[in-house]
Amino acid sequence: MKKISIIVPVYNVGKYIDQCLESICRQTYKNLEIIVVYDESSDDTLQKCQGWVEADSRITLLMNHSRNGLGAARNVGLRAATGDYVAYLDSDDWMDESFIEALYNAIRQTGADYVSGVGYYEVRQGNDVRKNTLLPAGEYGSDDERGLVLMGEAPAVWKKLYNRKWLTDNGLFQPEVFHYEDWGFDIASVLQTEKIILVPQIGVYYRFRREGCLSNENIEAICRDFKRSVEIGLDMAEAAGVLERYRVPVQKYLLQDYYMRRKTALLQRNEKALRILDGIRADILKRRLGHEDVEGYERCICFGSLSLRWIVQRTAVFADFDFFGFSSIISAMTAGSAAKVDNQNQFRVNQVSNDILGTFGELLTATQERTILFLDFMEERKNILVLENEKYATESEAYSDSAVDGLKVVRRIPSGTDEFISLWKEKCSILVERLSFGGPKADIVLIKNRMALRYGDLNGTVEFDEAQGLGQVNDMLLELEDYFLDACTRRGVPVRVFGLPEQYCFTDRQFKYGCEPQYMNGALYNQVGFEIFKKYGKGWLD
Repeated sequence: MKKISIIVPVYNVGKYIDQCLESICRQTYKNLEIIVVYDESSDDTLQKCQGWVEADSRITLLMNHSRNGLGAARNVGLRAATGDYVAYLDSDDWMDESFIEALYNAIRQTGADYVSGVGYYEVRQGNDVRKNTLLPAGEYGSDDERGLVLMGEAPAVWKKLYNRKWLTDNGLFQPEVFHYEDWGFDIASVLQTEKIILVPQIGVYYRFRREGCLSNENIEAICRDFKRSVEIGLDMAEAAGVLERYRVPVQKYLLQDYYMRRKTALLQRNEKALRILDGIRADILKRRLGHEDVEGYERCICFGSLSLRWIVQRTAVFADFDFFGFSSIISAMTAGSAAKVDNQNQFRVNQVSNDILGTFGELLTATQERTILFLDFMEERKNILVLENEKYATESEAYSDSAVDGLKVVRRIPSGTDEFISLWKEKCSILVERLSFGGPKADIVLIKNRMALRYGDLNGTVEFDEAQGLGQVNDMLLELEDYFLDACTRRGVPVRVFGLPEQYCFTDRQFKYGCEPQYMNGALYNQVGFEIFKKYGKGWLD
């Protein structure tokens, strides 16, 4: 059994350190070297750590002479480590007792540079625990897959096991900043791997924004350290000769976080933070990485399924957009009457109300800004409810989950029937007419989303029991797409079409919204979003 070094930086965590160290000491994998790196604290952290040193001979306590943040403490631990493999754990988090063994088995069997749990548990106030998964389990070894891991996986080091020699030989030490040291480290480490393995186990419990946590500090300090961390990571990748090869994935990786931090800075009206972010955009994204801003669009509209919404979010191009979901073209393109919609989920209230009112169709008529419109037809798998006065509603999950008053349902039109298809084509023609004449000056992007026929991960998939019926839904979606595209061609309306990458057409068993055929997996959504991102360079608007 190879030795594994687990490095735990500690600072002012007297309330949490016992749970953290107990979870390490109780690991089923026993050949551990536990390195606790202590930064001077104002609580009883030191006394508790000393107690653990006396209780378990595998624990070594290293004393930092000055406090320089998580990255610096982890580097102290890495330089002192003697294990064949290295894991990190933050001192306010904890792990399942079999997690290190699962990571070790994967790295031993595959020879990967590092392995990672496929997700983590996010622990919020009141011990509210949420599963957070991003990419499906499996092996990521190609250039495209390394880019996918960079763009789609959480950069946190605390759910991973690294080959120590690989880290030290490649100089993969963390940026020594107080915030977001993982972000710069991720650029350097992911892009230098030969192979990354994501194991299906979820083993770490991450305490989300606990009291006293560094991530609660002011946005100005966060942005300053984020910029410095990224600059260090880019320097490391450039020195290793891999930065240019992955320049475009790195752009998208940084834009995702840039938009997130900019939104926070705007909400706080923090001008200093906004100036730092402007520097990130000008100095790093534009000058160093050659990113071209998308110009000319005043509005982004997204109409279709939640899967489409996730894809548009993952383009890292459009920070804000209007979303119309849980709605068929039939109801969306028919003006309706107001109804009272009650649901604990306000998002669902808004979507069902928009569907009944036909808000999407009205918006297309009223909007005159330069607009980009993303569409898919996944919601056409739902039945149509015929209301009084030739109005319609979509019998979606959101509708069925809501109490709707003020509507009289006359009858139901089942999805896929001749009557449904005929009515859909009639309303689709109205949509295309508005796009060509009366509506906004719009660029249209059709995403050919599909129901998943299989579930599993990159190592293997299994067909759903109802795969035949799901396939029939997909056949209907193809018919509707072809009709829409033909109608657009006849009207002279250009449409850009994006399909789904075949290798990712399955539902991930670990996906946080469940193994359901209307959702696929994070790899697919990130890959389609990246393909759209790449098209938004020079020439897209010509």
